[in-house]
Amino acid sequence: MQGSQRRSCISNHRHCDVPELKRFLARTIDLPPLEQLRSVNQFVNRAPYFLDRENYQRDDYWAAPQELLRNGGDCEDFALTKMQLLLALGLPAERMRMVVVQDTVRRRAHAILAVAEHNQVWVLDNLSARLHRDTELPHYAPVYSINAQRWWTHHSDAVDDRHFVQID
Repeated sequence: MQGSQRRSCISNHRHCDVPELKRFLARTIDLPPLEQLRSVNQFVNRAPYFLDRENYQRDDYWAAPQELLRNGGDCEDFALTKMQLLLALGLPAERMRMVVVQDTVRRRAHAILAVAEHNQVWVLDNLSARLHRDTELPHYAPVYSINAQRWWTHHSDAVDDRHFVQID
Protein backbone atom coordinates (compact mmCIF):
# COMPACT_ATOMS: atom_id res chain seq x y z
CA MET A 1 0.00 0.00 0.00
CA GLN A 2 1.37 3.41 -0.96
CA GLY A 3 1.93 6.06 1.76
CA SER A 4 -0.94 8.30 0.60
CA GLN A 5 -3.34 5.34 0.39
CA ARG A 6 -2.29 4.16 3.84
CA ARG A 7 -2.73 7.62 5.38
CA SER A 8 -6.16 7.99 3.74
CA CYS A 9 -7.15 4.56 5.03
CA ILE A 10 -5.86 5.30 8.50
CA SER A 11 -7.62 8.66 8.71
CA ASN A 12 -10.96 6.88 8.35
CA HIS A 13 -10.40 4.98 11.59
CA ARG A 14 -11.65 6.40 14.91
CA HIS A 15 -8.33 5.83 16.67
CA CYS A 16 -6.49 8.11 14.26
CA ASP A 17 -8.70 11.08 15.09
CA VAL A 18 -6.71 13.38 17.42
CA PRO A 19 -9.90 14.68 19.14
CA GLU A 20 -10.52 11.00 19.92
CA LEU A 21 -7.29 11.13 21.92
CA LYS A 22 -8.78 13.85 24.13
CA ARG A 23 -12.04 11.91 24.49
CA PHE A 24 -10.07 8.79 25.41
CA LEU A 25 -8.17 10.64 28.14
CA ALA A 26 -11.40 12.16 29.49
CA ARG A 27 -13.11 8.77 29.83
CA THR A 28 -9.98 7.07 31.23
CA ILE A 29 -8.87 9.61 33.86
CA ASP A 30 -11.12 8.27 36.65
CA LEU A 31 -10.44 4.56 36.10
CA PRO A 32 -8.41 2.60 38.66
CA PRO A 33 -4.68 2.45 37.78
CA LEU A 34 -4.64 -1.09 36.36
CA GLU A 35 -7.68 -0.31 34.21
CA GLN A 36 -5.89 2.79 32.94
CA LEU A 37 -2.92 0.61 31.94
CA ARG A 38 -5.21 -1.86 30.14
CA SER A 39 -7.14 0.89 28.42
CA VAL A 40 -4.03 2.75 27.25
CA ASN A 41 -2.46 -0.47 25.96
CA GLN A 42 -5.56 -1.42 23.99
CA PHE A 43 -6.21 2.10 22.69
CA VAL A 44 -2.68 2.64 21.39
CA ASN A 45 -2.41 -0.91 20.02
CA ARG A 46 -5.20 -0.11 17.55
CA ALA A 47 -2.72 1.98 15.54
CA PRO A 48 -1.15 0.08 12.63
CA TYR A 49 2.45 -1.07 12.78
CA PHE A 50 4.78 0.39 10.16
CA LEU A 51 8.55 0.59 10.07
CA ASP A 52 10.10 4.05 10.19
CA ARG A 53 11.53 3.49 6.72
CA GLU A 54 7.97 3.11 5.35
CA ASN A 55 6.49 6.06 7.25
CA TYR A 56 9.29 8.61 7.41
CA GLN A 57 11.90 7.39 4.92
CA ARG A 58 14.40 7.20 7.81
CA ASP A 59 16.00 4.28 9.61
CA ASP A 60 14.83 5.59 12.98
CA TYR A 61 12.25 8.21 13.91
CA TRP A 62 10.53 8.64 17.27
CA ALA A 63 6.98 9.68 16.47
CA ALA A 64 4.85 11.94 18.63
CA PRO A 65 1.58 10.39 19.86
CA GLN A 66 -0.45 12.26 17.23
CA GLU A 67 1.86 10.97 14.50
CA LEU A 68 1.51 7.38 15.70
CA LEU A 69 -2.27 7.63 15.85
CA ARG A 70 -2.45 9.21 12.38
CA ASN A 71 0.31 7.32 10.56
CA GLY A 72 1.08 4.20 12.55
CA GLY A 73 4.56 3.48 13.80
CA ASP A 74 7.01 0.96 15.15
CA CYS A 75 7.43 -0.52 18.62
CA GLU A 76 9.19 2.41 20.30
CA ASP A 77 6.49 4.76 18.99
CA PHE A 78 3.87 2.57 20.67
CA ALA A 79 5.83 2.48 23.94
CA LEU A 80 6.46 6.24 23.98
CA THR A 81 2.84 7.06 23.15
CA LYS A 82 1.67 4.84 26.00
CA MET A 83 4.11 6.59 28.33
CA GLN A 84 2.85 10.02 27.23
CA LEU A 85 -0.79 9.03 27.74
CA LEU A 86 -0.09 7.61 31.19
CA LEU A 87 1.79 10.78 32.13
CA ALA A 88 -1.23 12.79 30.97
CA LEU A 89 -3.40 10.58 33.21
CA GLY A 90 -1.17 11.44 36.18
CA LEU A 91 1.06 8.38 36.49
CA PRO A 92 4.49 9.50 37.79
CA ALA A 93 7.35 9.23 35.28
CA GLU A 94 9.55 7.43 37.80
CA ARG A 95 7.17 4.43 37.71
CA MET A 96 7.58 3.94 33.94
CA ARG A 97 10.35 2.95 31.58
CA MET A 98 10.55 2.26 27.90
CA VAL A 99 12.58 -0.94 27.79
CA VAL A 100 14.45 -2.12 24.74
CA VAL A 101 14.58 -5.90 24.88
CA GLN A 102 16.05 -8.65 22.80
CA ASP A 103 13.19 -10.96 21.87
CA THR A 104 14.95 -14.33 21.96
CA VAL A 105 12.05 -16.07 20.17
CA ARG A 106 11.70 -13.62 17.27
CA ARG A 107 15.46 -12.90 17.37
CA ARG A 108 15.11 -9.16 17.10
CA ALA A 109 15.15 -6.02 19.20
CA HIS A 110 11.80 -4.79 20.47
CA ALA A 111 10.57 -1.93 22.68
CA ILE A 112 7.91 -2.17 25.38
CA LEU A 113 6.66 -0.01 28.22
CA ALA A 114 7.20 -1.29 31.77
CA VAL A 115 5.10 0.24 34.56
CA ALA A 116 5.31 -0.38 38.31
CA GLU A 117 1.81 -0.66 39.81
CA HIS A 118 0.40 -2.66 42.72
CA ASN A 119 3.83 -4.08 43.65
CA GLN A 120 4.21 -5.59 40.17
CA VAL A 121 5.91 -4.53 36.99
CA TRP A 122 3.41 -4.59 34.14
CA VAL A 123 4.38 -4.74 30.47
CA LEU A 124 2.43 -2.85 27.84
CA ASP A 125 3.40 -4.34 24.49
CA ASN A 126 2.15 -3.55 21.00
CA LEU A 127 2.26 -7.30 20.30
CA SER A 128 -0.37 -8.09 22.95
CA ALA A 129 -3.77 -6.68 23.85
CA ARG A 130 -3.38 -7.77 27.46
CA LEU A 131 -1.07 -6.65 30.24
CA HIS A 132 1.71 -9.02 31.26
CA ARG A 133 3.78 -9.19 34.41
CA ASP A 134 7.44 -8.79 33.53
CA THR A 135 8.11 -12.29 34.90
CA GLU A 136 5.68 -13.77 32.33
CA LEU A 137 7.96 -12.83 29.43
CA PRO A 138 11.21 -14.78 29.87
CA HIS A 139 11.92 -14.52 26.14
CA TYR A 140 12.38 -10.74 26.52
CA ALA A 141 15.94 -10.01 27.65
CA PRO A 142 16.21 -6.34 28.69
CA VAL A 143 19.07 -4.40 27.08
CA TYR A 144 18.46 -0.81 28.22
CA SER A 145 15.61 1.30 29.53
CA ILE A 146 14.78 4.99 29.67
CA ASN A 147 12.26 7.36 31.18
CA ALA A 148 11.95 11.13 31.31
CA GLN A 149 14.68 11.36 33.97
CA ARG A 150 17.29 8.64 33.40
CA TRP A 151 18.50 5.70 31.40
CA TRP A 152 19.73 2.31 32.57
CA THR A 153 21.68 -0.50 30.98
CA HIS A 154 20.86 -4.10 31.82
CA HIS A 155 23.40 -6.88 32.04
CA SER A 156 22.36 -10.44 31.32
CA ASP A 157 24.76 -11.81 33.95
CA ALA A 158 23.14 -9.83 36.79
CA VAL A 159 20.92 -12.01 38.97
CA ASP A 160 18.23 -9.39 39.51
CA ASP A 161 18.34 -8.00 35.97
CA ARG A 162 15.88 -10.47 34.50
CA HIS A 163 13.16 -8.09 35.61
CA PHE A 164 12.61 -5.16 33.29
CA VAL A 165 12.69 -2.63 36.07
CA GLN A 166 13.51 -2.49 39.74
CA ILE A 167 11.55 0.62 40.55
CA ASP A 168 11.93 1.89 44.12
